Amino acid sequence: MDRKEFKKEFKKVFFNTLKKNSFKRVKKKWLIETDELIKEVDLQKSDYSDLYYLNYDFTVKGIDTSPTLTHLSFRFNKKRELLDLENDLEKEKRLALFEKMIDEMVETKINPINTIKELLEMINENPFIKNMIFSKAFKEHFGMKD
Repeated sequence: MDRKEFKKEFKKVFFNTLKKNSFKRVKKKWLIETDELIKEVDLQKSDYSDLYYLNYDFTVKGIDTSPTLTHLSFRFNKKRELLDLENDLEKEKRLALFEKMIDEMVETKINPINTIKELLEMINENPFIKNMIFSKAFKEHFGMKD
């Protein structure tokens, strides 16, 4: 399998794993919605190498997201070596571990947050997260100070 074919397989594992976890593709993002939240996942390629980033975001429905597109954005950094396609990790092993990594992210980071209350609890349990909220409307809505 050449490099180009492998990148296709890599993205296919990403797509299929998110589909399996009930996400729907909308443009370049994968979404799952609850009554109150939109939860997104995307695979971002570095501009400088064959390194990829696995990002996940939360948006509260009905609150302006300006100046960004979401309220909270995170990068899942566990096992980053799996996302660096320039290292010599065996391809089949990488694909299998990548699928497990996505499942772990969905299970531990995304699935537990389904309501505004759960999102706010996560923010309050991790004070550094407040610095990652760029939406002024979100902060005002929930009485958070800059």
